[in-house]
Amino acid sequence: MTRPDGSLTAAFGTLCDLGYIAREDFACCGNCAGHELTTLAEEAIDQGRPADSIRGAVYYHRQDAERFAEGADFYIGYGPLDSVRYGDLGLPAEAVGREVVGVLGKHGVGTEWDGDGDKRIKVRVATVTDPWPALDEDL
Repeated sequence: MTRPDGSLTAAFGTLCDLGYIAREDFACCGNCAGHELTTLAEEAIDQGRPADSIRGAVYYHRQDAERFAEGADFYIGYGPLDSVRYGDLGLPAEAVGREVVGVLGKHGVGTEWDGDGDKRIKVRVATVTDPWPALDEDL
């Protein structure tokens, strides 16, 4: 049973266990994160992971981590991955979003999302109990 303790890191761990490529404070921006997450998925498939086991990707990037570190609400990106080598990987964006919001909620992390797969999920920072990220300037 999931304990609603507000841990974003625990929620990301659960998402990984469910088959998502899930990363925190990952890449500098959304465009780079999408490319790098797709590369990670392709490498996993190359190493034997079945392509249909990848449910999608979930992340927040450096700009969001900076907002988090300032104590402000921030956003999580999510969705299927578009691999040139393997085609679409994951569920449709709306399905990924619903599952991400559900997992975050089970962990006590508050969100705002209107169900639109083209919009990122807002994380209400006041509900997150993880320490704010200590940012490394060398990213």
